Amino acid sequence: MATNFRFLGKFSVIRGSTTLQLTDIFSDAFDIYRIVLSDFRVDTATDYFYTRLINSSDTVISTANYDTTSSLFLSNANFQQLRAVDYTRIVPSTTLVDDDSFTSFNAIYNFYQPFDSSTYTFFTSEVTQWLNGTGRGARTSGVQQTQQSITGIQLAVGALNHVFEGGNATVYGIK
Repeated sequence: MATNFRFLGKFSVIRGSTTLQLTDIFSDAFDIYRIVLSDFRVDTATDYFYTRLINSSDTVISTANYDTTSSLFLSNANFQQLRAVDYTRIVPSTTLVDDDSFTSFNAIYNFYQPFDSSTYTFFTSEVTQWLNGTGRGARTSGVQQTQQSITGIQLAVGALNHVFEGGNATVYGIK
């Protein structure tokens, strides 16, 4: 089975900002979109990392209709199953971002038919990170439970009053 895997763009955070919005990256041109996150980090200490979808009206969807399930792997503890129902964001289980390049947040997100307004948007993610001396990995799958056309995503920090120091998002389309 041949696939069409196409590079669509690379985006970098603006140092000192709390959000990176990837707008108009989803269309009907592809069925699946892959977003590779690399080297995300904050200015000092740690902060929570949030991902939300953006609809075709350029509105960030922050209503409580994201459901996820995750498998969390820690180098110093047993495997854990996590579940989030009716959240206001995608929760990739490893949700803290650190201030060191060595311990940066890295992930691969897949979004399935996000532009189709007649279906829910499903997503999966794989996350790796070294945080507070612990190696962390996670696999997450979930759904945003409204039927609407999704055209982008928002990546955000700031709940603990920190800002982005760095980070890159590379977007691919898969047919």
